[in-house]
Amino acid sequence: MAPDLGPTVATRSFVDLVEVSKWHNLTAEGEEPAFRADKPNERLIVKRGKRIDLFFRAPEPAWLSFDRWGIRSGSKLAPTIVFQRDGGDEVLLRIPPDDRKANGANQGRYLIPLPVGGSEIARLTIGAPDTGKDGDALILWRPRIEGLPEAKSLIAENVSPAPDTDSETAKPPNLIIYLVDTLRKDHLGVYGYQRPVSPELDGFAEGATVYDNAFAQSTWTRPAVASILTGLEPHIHGVNERPDSLPDEARTLAEILKSDGYQTAAFITNGNVSDEFNFAQGFDLFSRSFNLRDFSHQLNERVFRYFEETPISEPLFLYAHTVDAHGPYAPFEPYRSRFAGHVDLSVGTHEFLRQFRWRGGIDGNPPGQVVRDAKDLYDAEIAHNDEHFGHFIDFLVDRGLYDNSWIVFTADHGEEFWEHGDWSHGQSLYSEQLDIPLVIKAPHQTEGRRSDVLTQQIDIFATALDYAVSDAQIKLRGRSLRRSYLPKNPDLGVFSMLQVDGRKAMCVIYDDWKLIVPKTGNMGTRPYLFNRRTDPGDTENLYEQRRIVAEFMHGLLRRHYSDRSLLIAPKQENMSDELIRQLKALGYIDE
Repeated sequence: MAPDLGPTVATRSFVDLVEVSKWHNLTAEGEEPAFRADKPNERLIVKRGKRIDLFFRAPEPAWLSFDRWGIRSGSKLAPTIVFQRDGGDEVLLRIPPDDRKANGANQGRYLIPLPVGGSEIARLTIGAPDTGKDGDALILWRPRIEGLPEAKSLIAENVSPAPDTDSETAKPPNLIIYLVDTLRKDHLGVYGYQRPVSPELDGFAEGATVYDNAFAQSTWTRPAVASILTGLEPHIHGVNERPDSLPDEARTLAEILKSDGYQTAAFITNGNVSDEFNFAQGFDLFSRSFNLRDFSHQLNERVFRYFEETPISEPLFLYAHTVDAHGPYAPFEPYRSRFAGHVDLSVGTHEFLRQFRWRGGIDGNPPGQVVRDAKDLYDAEIAHNDEHFGHFIDFLVDRGLYDNSWIVFTADHGEEFWEHGDWSHGQSLYSEQLDIPLVIKAPHQTEGRRSDVLTQQIDIFATALDYAVSDAQIKLRGRSLRRSYLPKNPDLGVFSMLQVDGRKAMCVIYDDWKLIVPKTGNMGTRPYLFNRRTDPGDTENLYEQRRIVAEFMHGLLRRHYSDRSLLIAPKQENMSDELIRQLKALGYIDE
């Protein structure tokens, strides 16, 4: 008989195993599937002599639940069901006979307790007996993982504070995104960096919310910014390769906000976010530099002149994109002297770094010293940008725009300094390229906060629309960060993708875990599983040791990329000579 919980104890469903099974069909090409998910009738059907492994996150306490089970031929042979939590031993579950009357106290359900040791990732193996009869199969009706109603949700868990912004402001807030290209979070004081390169950002963060687990959608500029401005992941908006342009069908944040009455303006210093790649959609003003390279002080001049020469009607949406921290590393004074006075500027040139990459080092420049010198130049560039971010914020304060503004400070991606054998970005999905800073000041926020919720760039889009109280009918892919409390994990994890220059890989992050799956040989020959809490630098591959976690993460990836209903085909554009010169100066196009 199934365990009798008594008529006063109720459970609720946490995991639908029929739904989960759709993402774990690992049948090799040409082989007949071992099972079938009959979703309309909520049945899981496993063929005779076959098994299925299902991976999920279980609550504590947890039960395997199903209405009934049976063998199609009427055989009384019992199925084999084995439960194993990550890091634990396999446990053979005792399956009661098919006697629904014996389960009247549980509304006809079987409830088999699972030996979980906390809310954790686990595997359930369901094996159908080999009855020797062709076409025979095990059938489970409505198989689920259940827990107590008050148990922590598998999705809404480990809540972390976000700004308390439930009270409505008198007028819609201004929405401002300030993005620093190629900025590593671990080179900022607010994230624990010891060198004083970011005092202005650190001061801004004292009245804002710092997100400790923010990730880019890709590790080079164009797909990452396309995700910020459309709320779509790279595999959906399609802007991944060098010629790709933002498709007209992708509604941008500027287009939506403009239709909601916002004045919209963008100030750009990276040609990858150019009107030639269709990023001007929805902006009343799209100010793009035609110099080989503009820096944050020059961007500020354009922004300040805009406010002085243009009638400003609030609410305002402003996007500012600086490129100071991007290579080549050639910092201004006084920051070069302060942080990199001993370094030969040739170390920061693309030519030097390319040779260093190709040759694995250059005579007279041991790798360790070259890395330190390049980082010093990089820090000096961050410090210069930080000063002018401070001037940008001061300007908003002086104009009376600061208090009623939602202000985002972030990056499109990070930068690698040989941590995994390479330079620059757009080369991998490791933490030095994928992890980004995210600091958000809500309207009228004055108290500093920290949040450990998992966030991604498409959440910026969703949060902006939440604050704008937009009427746009759009299916959001990200989640708004406006709520007072947020679950630590998004519903199905955080997803990133790199597809450029013959490289392709996909990544999912869930809780403390990160899985990278190479799709081309130059990205690796096997998957990589990292524990972000104990190994933030992605150095120890635990894929073989933690296969239950790995397969759970694989299931998240398969589910995420299976929905192809929203895919948009990118446009292909020919670049102007001016844009080609700009992209060469930033190292995107070889001489």
